Order: sequence, then C-alpha cells, then structure tokens
Amino acid sequence: MWFLWIVVALLALGRLGTVFSSVLLDYNEGWNAFQAAAAMGKGALYPPANGFTANNYPPLSFYAVSFFSKFFGDLIVSGRIVSLISVIVVSGAIHAAIGRIVPERRIFPWLGCLIFLLFNVTVFRSYVAMNDPQWMGHAFMMAGVLALIWRAPEKRVPLPAIIMFSLMMFLGMLVKHNIVAIPLSVAIWLLSFDRRAFFICLVMAILSVVAIAALDGLLFDGNMIASVIEFKRSYSLDRMLLHSLVAILFIPMTLCSGQLWHERRWDRRAGLLVIGIWVSLLLGVLQGSGSGVDINAYFETLIFLSIACPVALALRSSSAWGRRFRFLLALPLAILIPYGAVVSAGEIRGKAESVATAEAMISRIRMMPGPVACEDLALCYWAGKNFEVDFFSTRQKLAQGEFRKRFHDAIANHDYSAIEMKNMMPGTDENSVRMLISEHYHLLYERGDMGIYVPNLSGRMAGQ
Repeated sequence: MWFLWIVVALLALGRLGTVFSSVLLDYNEGWNAFQAAAAMGKGALYPPANGFTANNYPPLSFYAVSFFSKFFGDLIVSGRIVSLISVIVVSGAIHAAIGRIVPERRIFPWLGCLIFLLFNVTVFRSYVAMNDPQWMGHAFMMAGVLALIWRAPEKRVPLPAIIMFSLMMFLGMLVKHNIVAIPLSVAIWLLSFDRRAFFICLVMAILSVVAIAALDGLLFDGNMIASVIEFKRSYSLDRMLLHSLVAILFIPMTLCSGQLWHERRWDRRAGLLVIGIWVSLLLGVLQGSGSGVDINAYFETLIFLSIACPVALALRSSSAWGRRFRFLLALPLAILIPYGAVVSAGEIRGKAESVATAEAMISRIRMMPGPVACEDLALCYWAGKNFEVDFFSTRQKLAQGEFRKRFHDAIANHDYSAIEMKNMMPGTDENSVRMLISEHYHLLYERGDMGIYVPNLSGRMAGQ
C-alpha cells in the first residue's frame, strides 16, 4: 500500500503547484472570487435576477473564503487553500468513520483514505485545490455523519448526535444547496429503524429552512433563496450520459460493498452505507444532466464507497473472497494511474506557459479603460476589474426575449470598453454569447485560446 501512497503524492504535485500561481484552472474560480468580494462589501452578493451577473450559491463559503483572504490576500488563492483543506478534512472523516465501524482492523481506514485520494488526484483532479465550495460543504456534512455513526445505534440514535448531525447539514447546505445525497440517505436510513430520530431530523430541517429564510430577509432582502431556486439551467440527456461514464470506475467498489446489506443486521451503520451509495449514484446521474454540473455530481458516491468498500473487506472472514475483491479493486488502477500521470505531467510541463499566457492577458485587461467583461473571470479579478458579465448565466438566459434584447443592446452600444472571451468552439452552446459579441466587437489581442475584443469603429464607444 505504501507504493500507492507515493503514487498519490506524485500525482498531486501538478495540482498543488498551481495553488499560488495565476494558472486558470476553471471558470468557477473567478466567479467564486467575485462572489467572495461581494461578501466583503464590494457589490451585491445576490444581484437582480434580470442582470448580467448571477449568484445561485448559498453564502457561507464566500464569507469563509473572504475571511481566509486576510491571511493569503488573494481570494482565488484563499479559495484554493480552503478547498484543499476541505478535501483533507473529508479524507480524515472517512478514516474516522471506518475506524469507528471496524476498530480492530487498523489498515482499512487507511485504505479508505487511499481510495478517496487516489480518485481525487486522477479522475476528479480538476477539483483538487480549485476555488470551489463543494468540498467545504461535504466537509461539514461528513462531520455530521461522524456524529451520527460514532457509536453503533441499537434501538435509538442519541439526541446529541441527531442535533450535531442536523447542525452540520444546515451548515453544509449554506455552502452548497444541491449536495443532498447525505441528508436524504440518512433520512431513509433513520426511517427504517428509528422514527423518533427521523422526525427530530425532520423538525430540525424545517427549523433550518425557517432560519435560512430569516437570514435571507435580514441580510439579503429576500434575494438569496430566489437567486438559488429560480436560477435558469438547461438539461441534456447527452450530458447526463457523458458524466455518468465515471460511474463505470465505481463498479468494482460497488460490488465489493454489496454484502454490507446483510451486515446491517449486526451493525445498522452498514445499511446507511449501502443506502448512501445508491442514493448518491442516482442523484449523481440526474444532476449530471444539468448545464454547469460536472463530475462533482459523483463526489458523494465516492465518499460512501471509500467508506463502504474497506468496511466490507474488513468484515469478510473468507480470505479467498478478500483476495478476489482486492484483485477486482485493482482493475480501475489500470485506468486511474496512467490517466493521472499523463494529466499531471502535462500540468507540470505547461505551467510556465499557462502562467505567462494568463499574466499577458491580465496586463492587457488592466490597461483597458472603463468596464471590461471577461469570460475567464479570474483574469478580470486579477486585473482589478469589476464583475460585469457572467457568461454562463447569461447563456442560460438568452432564450428569454427581454433579456436577450437588453444584452444585445449593451453589446451593440459598446457598454464595455473591451471583452475577453475564448475562441469559437464549433458545436458548443458557449458560442451563443460569443456570436452576439463578435457582431459588434473585433479581436485586438490573442494569446492561446483567449482573445481581447474591442468595439468596432462604428457605434457608440463605452463611456461616450
């Protein structure tokens, strides 16, 4: 096993090397940075629904990242560090959960951590040390799960454990609203053997909703819940099928964990793990159809499997059974490790060029007078510009006639002195916004797959 820990460490290098750099990792990084800036008072955290910017996330992560920025300065760097810490916390929670269920088998908690981290530095590596709040939400929720399973429940779950679980779910939902597999799985589990605990959780959930509504009214004038619930998003069967391919890698661990359903007769916590696997897998498939949703839809499935599979191996007395499944579990390694090695090597080799490209774009954007709209929002953030246009939410809203007209007018009137956007990608829906812009703006500067566009000579210039 020590060899695989070395592999995990080596594969993580490519991502860890980007934490303090200006490498553009994902659209979400700049978006989350601007939201954190708004939480610090630099703009409205929940702007009007008909605006060119949007926020469909609860607020807690933005306040957390803005707090950490006091130590690290940069909101994107702070978000990356918070995300990395959250992954480590979830890994620790997995270790603790396995250790509580099979305390006499000390190697299996480390196996759970290894499975979790190995998937993170390979197929899920795009979210490692990225300024995105989802792992923070899972960290809160796993703390709640630990409180619930710290002792094997007999007839009733202790009241303090229920209260702690409910509090952690409340905090987790204040970070990310759609990570519902854990609370839903626990609700099904409790309903099966402890209805008292289920109804207490239900009451706590209702109180949480009331508290969130009160916070919304007090801090955000009632705009937060509407911004989260009413956010426009397209759905696609093709996207769902594409994202669900990652579930193929879960098949060996799912088979390994299947026997836990029978173990629930001796330890009810085994039943929670099985329920969690299937609930999170189903929700992952459904959520994967949404625009803007990626393989992060399967994070909760990975968490449950990282606990369930080592527990199943530890509980099996048959050495032949254990050897058979250890061989089966090794099969995904033939895909994960080569894939991670290729991607990590590419990140390390391309880091210098990526930084140079980003710095060149930032320098150009910084020199532009007046408002600048960026598709890569991190560039505008690092250039000291404001949050003008959220390309993703704008793309979702273009089907609305009134919104499309207002956005078209803003572009036609040259309300922005410059616009940074990526090159056209034939066959993708991202082009809908780019095509509108290209009718009234022309390319001034290009670096890599990004360009800075300025108004055509005909028409009104920004600020005139």
